Amino acid sequence: MLDSEKRTRSAVAEGAHPSILNSVRQADCDAAIWQRRLPSELNSWLASLQLGALRSARLCARWPTIEKVAAELCRECSMPEGRDRSLFISDIAHLSQLFMDASCTNTVNLRLDVVSGNACHKFHQDYVTARLLCTYRGAGTQYGYPRKDGIPDHVHQMSEGHVGLFRGRLWGSPNNVPLLHRSPPISGTGERRLLLVIDPQDTDE
Repeated sequence: MLDSEKRTRSAVAEGAHPSILNSVRQADCDAAIWQRRLPSELNSWLASLQLGALRSARLCARWPTIEKVAAELCRECSMPEGRDRSLFISDIAHLSQLFMDASCTNTVNLRLDVVSGNACHKFHQDYVTARLLCTYRGAGTQYGYPRKDGIPDHVHQMSEGHVGLFRGRLWGSPNNVPLLHRSPPISGTGERRLLLVIDPQDTDE
């Protein structure tokens, strides 16, 4: 087993319960991944969306208004109205609360991206304290520990619907080598991804 694989297994917490995301606060943890299954009704609605007709959007929110802002985010993205969109809005609000609890903040930037190219295709660590990533549609975020050339020996990939909370450069890594991540390269495949990104409000991309 490669050293990078050993670090990934020991420093990335994974579990089927949302409380796993709080593991990112532990001294030896670089990231936490909630390996969840989306409700079938929400999953079916997401699969039916015409992503090519949607737009990316970004808004800032404090907790008391998070569901209202999530609804506005969906309107900005031109998502069709209905009960299923309400389920989606509630899910964004839930992930926002989990992020706030784990990262000890009460104001966040919400970003919903429709990705069709190789955005953020280089392995990197974000210049934030922490970042939550959830791919609702399409290939999930890739991550791993790099060699000297900056490329991981072994690339792990999140599944659709899974929630990853990654420490950023402003938080720091418990290891000598930080955990890096990237968007999966999809240019030329015709695939589109629907990605939710949550950051603390007081940090830049």
